Amino acid sequence: MTSLAELRCSIFSKKKDPSKIKSLPPTDDAAVQHIRRARLQEGSRSGDIPDIDVTQYGWKFGNNVLTPVAGTSPPSVL
Repeated sequence: MTSLAELRCSIFSKKKDPSKIKSLPPTDDAAVQHIRRARLQEGSRSGDIPDIDVTQYGWKFGNNVLTPVAGTSPPSVL
């Protein structure tokens, strides 16, 4: 397998109970956003990341609130 999408498809096709979809791995895009947020958190703890634009690390501003980006592409269809 070369992507999380292929892994998701493989796991989903083997599931006998479709209601367990929450146990699937994240999409490629969602995984990238999570990794960006984790890198920002790690860097902020260790002091590696000076003044940065957090929107480049998986966050967005809306109504003066910082929220995580779930993904930048539409949900995957299995």
